[in-house]
Amino acid sequence: MRASGAILLVLLFVAAAIMFMEGRQAEDAIEAVTEVAVGLEESGVVALSFDQNQARRYLAEMQALISSPKTIAGQVDQLRKIGETAASWVKGAGAAGRDVRIAVALRGAAGALRQYVVSPSKLHLSKASKRLEDARLALSSAQNIHINSPTGLVHDKLDNLQQGHQEKLQQMDEALSQ
Repeated sequence: MRASGAILLVLLFVAAAIMFMEGRQAEDAIEAVTEVAVGLEESGVVALSFDQNQARRYLAEMQALISSPKTIAGQVDQLRKIGETAASWVKGAGAAGRDVRIAVALRGAAGALRQYVVSPSKLHLSKASKRLEDARLALSSAQNIHINSPTGLVHDKLDNLQQGHQEKLQQMDEALSQ
């Protein structure tokens, strides 16, 4: 009985050691992903601190444009400004996942509305609406579990880089359509 008790104790100790090591590896992996995410930055963008009140105003402005699509063409400069501000918020946010999620969603909505000017389609309005809903949810969400995950941050940062590339293409489209 004593031998089986000792064996059981050794097995429990080994299991605990394995679980500890696996947990440590998971922590190291999470730290590595977070470091990668923070490094995914757009060049030529000045970092700004996230402004939740301004984000809410931008959200309301773009929602009003979606409700009245005929007015979007007159707001291209403002949409460009929203995109630039959101890009600056992303750069200034570092690993603050919620702020990044909101800024990327607002930037995406502004880009979709700018695309609507060049190519009027309900698809662009729908995309802008979805991005605004994403921003609204992140602004009001008490549960930021998925927003603050390292993989969510990497996704949002990559989305931001893609949006920056799309904005450059959009500027060429806007220049050609004038």
